[in-house]
Amino acid sequence: MLVNLSGGATSKVIAPAIQLFIVSQLSPSDYGLFLTSLALIYFYELVKDFGLLDSIIAQRAFGGINTLFSIQTVSAFAFALIIVTGSILALDFGWIGNTERNIIIIVCSSAFLMPFTDSIRTFYRLNGNYAPVAISNIIHGVATGAVGLYCIYLNLDAYALPIGFTAGHFVCAIYLRTGYQQRLTYQTSEFRTLFSLGKHVLAQRSSGFLVGHADTFIVRAALGPAVLGIYKLSQQIAYVIPNATIFFCNQVLFSELSTAATGKNFSYISRVYKLYCRFVGSAMLLLSILIVTVSQSMLPYALNSQWQDLATPLALISLGLPTGFMCLINNDLAKTLGFSNRYTALLTVRSLITVSVLLIFAKEGLETLIVAAVITGIVANIANETLFHCSQTSVRDIAGKLILYALSIAWFLITTMVIL
Repeated sequence: MLVNLSGGATSKVIAPAIQLFIVSQLSPSDYGLFLTSLALIYFYELVKDFGLLDSIIAQRAFGGINTLFSIQTVSAFAFALIIVTGSILALDFGWIGNTERNIIIIVCSSAFLMPFTDSIRTFYRLNGNYAPVAISNIIHGVATGAVGLYCIYLNLDAYALPIGFTAGHFVCAIYLRTGYQQRLTYQTSEFRTLFSLGKHVLAQRSSGFLVGHADTFIVRAALGPAVLGIYKLSQQIAYVIPNATIFFCNQVLFSELSTAATGKNFSYISRVYKLYCRFVGSAMLLLSILIVTVSQSMLPYALNSQWQDLATPLALISLGLPTGFMCLINNDLAKTLGFSNRYTALLTVRSLITVSVLLIFAKEGLETLIVAAVITGIVANIANETLFHCSQTSVRDIAGKLILYALSIAWFLITTMVIL
C-alpha cells in the first residue's frame, strides 16, 4: 500500500501544486473552459470499459486484461468520432468558440492512450506489483505540470492545462508500455463473464459522474464559466489531500480485501475496515477544520487578485469531506461481499436527487448551491452506511461511525451558521 500511496500522493500533490500556479495566471473564465472539456473526458472514463476493470480486480480474472484492452480501444475511437463531430456542430451553431473547440479536442485525445495505461496498470495490480503503478502516477503528474509550465512560458495561457493534461497521459503511456513484457491482443472472449459484475460498476460510475461532474455543466449554464472556475478550483483545493492519499489507499485495499474475501477471511477484513474508516473519518474532519480556519488568511498569498472570491466556497465545500470519504470503501467491499446491486440502486437514486438539487439551487447563487449539495451528500452518505451495515453482518463499525458522523454534522452546522 505504501508504494502505491507514495506514487499516487506524489502525482496528486505535484500536479495540483503546479496546476495551482498555472491557474493563478489564468482568468476564472479560461479555467472554466478547460473544466468543461475535462468533464467530457470524465464522461468517457465512465463508459470506456463497461465496468470491466473493477470486475477483473474483484474476480482476479487475469485472462480478462486483453478483453479490457480491446473494449477500451473500440470505445476510444467511438468517443473520438462523437467529440469531433459534436464540437464542429457546436461551433457552427455558435454554442462554443474556436478556443473552446480546440481545448475540447486536445483534452479528449487522451482517450486513445487509456487502453494501454489501464490494461497494464490492471496487470500490475493483479500481481501485487504496485511500484510501476506508483512510478507511472509520479511521471504523469510531473509531465503534466512541466508541459503546462512550458506552455505558460510560451504565452499559450488558455492551452497550458489542456496540452499539459494530454502530454502527461502520453508520457505515462510510453513509460508503462516500455516496461510491460506481455503482448496486448484484441479479444472479447471474457466480456460476458466480466460484464455480469461490470454492469453494476457501470451503473455506479454513472451515478458517480452525475454526483461529481454534472455540476460542471449545470453551474456553467446557470452562472457562467467564470463562476464555474471559482467553484471547481475550490473543490480541487479542498480535495487535493484526500485524492492524493485515500483514493490510492482504496485501490490497494480493494485488491487486498478482494483476495481476503476469496479466502473467507472476514475477521481480517473487519479489523482492517474498522481501523481504516476511523482513521479516514478523523483525518478528514481535522482537514476540514484546518481548511475553514486558514482559507481566509492564506488564499491572498497563494493566488492572484482574480481568485480572491475563493475563500468562502472553499470553506463550505470542505464541510463534506469527513462523511464523503469515510464511506467510499463501502462501495468497493459491496462488490466482493455480493450485494453490489443494492449499491447500484442507491447510487442511482442519489445521483438523480443530487442533480435535481443542483438544478433547483443553481440560480440562487454559488454559496447556496454548495450548502445544498453538501447537505445532500451527508444524507446520502448516511444512507450508504445504513445499507452497508444492513446488508451483511461480517464487516461493521457502528459505534465508531456514529461518533464520527455526529461530530461531522455538528461541525457542518456550526460552520455554516458562522459563515453565512
